[in-house]
Amino acid sequence: MVPMSERGGARYTGCVLCARPGDFGPIDSARPHSGLCPGCRQAARPTRRAIEQAVVIVAGQSLQAAEAMDLAHASPEELAYHVGALKRSVRSLLLLVED
Repeated sequence: MVPMSERGGARYTGCVLCARPGDFGPIDSARPHSGLCPGCRQAARPTRRAIEQAVVIVAGQSLQAAEAMDLAHASPEELAYHVGALKRSVRSLLLLVED
């Protein structure tokens, strides 16, 4: 019989993500990996490649949003927002290239 643990007033058994049998402790909102099996904990750790991919995706989305903006009808607030987003994206990309 698999031991059960108390989690938030309800009784659960196994990993909260993959339902792998076992007792992986209570869920604690202050600890992001609480209640997860070792396999799920390891998979949740971001790799450098995944972080790089996320930065490139966000930079592309910022560029698409800025390109779609109608400059003739954009308010100063919209222009400032998109210029700031592009600046942050370019800075993130440069930090990746620097390393």
